[in-house]
Amino acid sequence: MKRKDAMKRMLLSVIAVVSMPALFAQALPVDTLQTSVTLGEVEVKGSTVVDKSDRKLFIPTSEQARQSANAVDLLQRMQMPELRVDMVNDAITLVDKGVLDIRINGRKATVYDLKGIDPGSVMRVEYHRNPSMRYGEVDAVVDFIVVQHKSGGSFYVEGKQAASGWGGYYANLKLNNKKSQFGVSGWYNPRRDFEMWRDNVENYKLPDGTAFTRTETGLPGRMDAPNYGFFLDYSYRKDDKMLLFAQLSASGGWNDRNEYNGIYANSLSAEKSKVSDLLHIQSFRPNLNVYWQYDIDKSKQIVVDLTASDYYSDSERSYATYEYIEGGSDGEELSSIFTRIKSNSYSLIANANYEQRFDAGRLTAGVRYLHGWGRNDYMTSRVIDKTRESDTRVYAEWWQPLGSSFDYQAGLSAVGRRFRIIGYDAVSTLDFIYSLRMRYKIGSYSTLRFNFTTETVSPTANELSQAVQDIDEYQKYRGNPSLKPYRRYIGELHYEYARGIFLGNLATTLRYTDNPVMEEKYWETGSDGGWYLLNTVRNQKYHSTFKVFANARVEAIPGWLTVGASFGWKHSVSRGWEYRHVMNKSVYADWSVVLSHWNFSLMYNGHTNSRDLWGETITGTENYQDIILSYKHKDLYVGVGIINPFMKNYNIPTENLNEFAGYDRKMHLTMAQNLAFVMLRYNIQWGRKQRDIEKRVNNVYEGGAVNATGK
Repeated sequence: MKRKDAMKRMLLSVIAVVSMPALFAQALPVDTLQTSVTLGEVEVKGSTVVDKSDRKLFIPTSEQARQSANAVDLLQRMQMPELRVDMVNDAITLVDKGVLDIRINGRKATVYDLKGIDPGSVMRVEYHRNPSMRYGEVDAVVDFIVVQHKSGGSFYVEGKQAASGWGGYYANLKLNNKKSQFGVSGWYNPRRDFEMWRDNVENYKLPDGTAFTRTETGLPGRMDAPNYGFFLDYSYRKDDKMLLFAQLSASGGWNDRNEYNGIYANSLSAEKSKVSDLLHIQSFRPNLNVYWQYDIDKSKQIVVDLTASDYYSDSERSYATYEYIEGGSDGEELSSIFTRIKSNSYSLIANANYEQRFDAGRLTAGVRYLHGWGRNDYMTSRVIDKTRESDTRVYAEWWQPLGSSFDYQAGLSAVGRRFRIIGYDAVSTLDFIYSLRMRYKIGSYSTLRFNFTTETVSPTANELSQAVQDIDEYQKYRGNPSLKPYRRYIGELHYEYARGIFLGNLATTLRYTDNPVMEEKYWETGSDGGWYLLNTVRNQKYHSTFKVFANARVEAIPGWLTVGASFGWKHSVSRGWEYRHVMNKSVYADWSVVLSHWNFSLMYNGHTNSRDLWGETITGTENYQDIILSYKHKDLYVGVGIINPFMKNYNIPTENLNEFAGYDRKMHLTMAQNLAFVMLRYNIQWGRKQRDIEKRVNNVYEGGAVNATGK
């Protein structure tokens, strides 16, 4: 009865929001936000930005499109603030490491989808910094609005290769026939035989108060990370009212390998030992997506999106220590750990969305349902976890202008979740998620925005599992099946200024998480009477991050030189039941310089290490730079580049502040410094005529799988 009453309250709350348009049935100015936006609204001479209530429209110039090889290259040249485009490693991310969704005409996509898009087909790029509830719980959305051609076709191929085992290859074929489009694409990224090592200092405190330090001096190990994938898709549009899209895709990595070797020195003994730590993972993910969109009339639209996916992984970890013999072979084996986990997770996601525009505003409402099945086989410990998960989300949002300078958007989502590990009690929750976004235009060039949102985060399968995994001689990992979902509150204040060749943003953000699932370590007594340090997770007290950041883009020499930069500072507090940690020294920067003329382009991109505190661990990113010189002649694009040309000690730092087993660790990789490569791209097009085709919603499921735990 309680669950039925809760579901009734959920539906009544959402119905209240859906009924809001009746309260505002008065003739008010309507925002120019429509299902599509024509270029007739602006005169495209320079880098053009159109400010909307819920997003910004970045319209590429004809020169940017002409010099670009694909949509990823175009995005790099447009230098949208807050976005980091890594053309070397095929990645698009947020500067502040938030969750970014990439979409094409509203459907969820990947970088490899973007590579198959002709830059001349991109009408605009929409950037949602605080996206609608229909996108799910993400921090930002970048959506490429492109046209579909109704005849002819295109073939695009590219390759980049270094003298070492690093490279990337991609091909895409599109065929158009009246109302239909067929597409097939595939990629392969070789990543082989890179030398890697780590420098590691571990500080232990035993239950009896004895303290010691174990120092690991890294020796050369090996990293392999090859990956591949393909897409097969079909789209059909009838009478500009109905769109059907279907895509079958698969991706994976068959031989991911991280190998660390080193020499241990213990402060309690003069003797040394040698360590070998090897992680090997194979994975495969097939995915089927079917999307249907129907425009009832110019003001009403229905979207239905179905996604079925499967994810398989097989991970092995081998850890061993030996007596160290100076100048000789390894001595007697001192310890040995082997862990193997096979994971398989299935999911089915259905999303239905309805949108209607009124004279007074716009209503968006929908329902999203997810059901997931998971199986994790811990082969070495003979433990099998079977999981079942369901998630029902009903949401509604209302947007309305009040006068010519102010508008707001209010949303409510009711989420019912149920998660169960077979053999344990199910965890069921009912949550209400709120959002409020307000925009105030200060004159012709300035805008002030305030955003407040909440979100609920559910524990992962790895955090809930009670299977025990050995980490090293002293430590084990075990999840916690009694974990509960937790709430996060996000408030943002932005000031934006755009005029002529300058676009800038100054903002502050506060993220507060109540009872987050964070790490915990403590000593336990084993079955043999000995002590071991248990690494686990628990709903801790709170976590907060306050951030101040600024970004700007300026056309220093219009048509030739554009410079973009971002700067930020973070202050974080992580409060557990047994610890409190503060990080206030995290300063980061990101920059991009594009110089283009006479079909030549010179790009210089980089960012500094950005650190984040979560639980008791501070994780960092790398200091990174790349320089690419390219030339485009008609459909042929050639280039040369170098990664980290000014760096001699590439490393990614991680620090743990736990009083019983803290550490300071740096991972090194030789391929990430002074790596030179060549690039070749070629694009063939024939018989093309354009037809608009747009897609609005998509789904993805990332949960369910577990991999072997390492250090």
